[in-house]
Amino acid sequence: MLGNWSLRHDWSGVLFGEAVLALNTSLYATEFKGSNSRFLYYLLKTLPWESYATASAVPGINRNHVNAIPVCLPDLECQIGIASMLGALDDKITLNNRLNGYLAA
Repeated sequence: MLGNWSLRHDWSGVLFGEAVLALNTSLYATEFKGSNSRFLYYLLKTLPWESYATASAVPGINRNHVNAIPVCLPDLECQIGIASMLGALDDKITLNNRLNGYLAA
């Protein structure tokens, strides 16, 4: 979990939440060191987490391996712009899915 974000082992990616809740093997951080947390959410969703798994029976990710993953961060202003655009697209997708559900009912 990264601040308001949660990283789970089901490989679905990164989850957004209002509270910091670490259960069992969650990874979390509350300091973003000048980065935009919503941008980090989208960045983390693009990483191939399956390739970082260190075990086969019960796949897991070692936090030392996570710390060693190289990522390129644009400047903060660019991060905010990218996160805003992707957030607006996510909102539109959610709205379209909701409307499709109403139309199908």
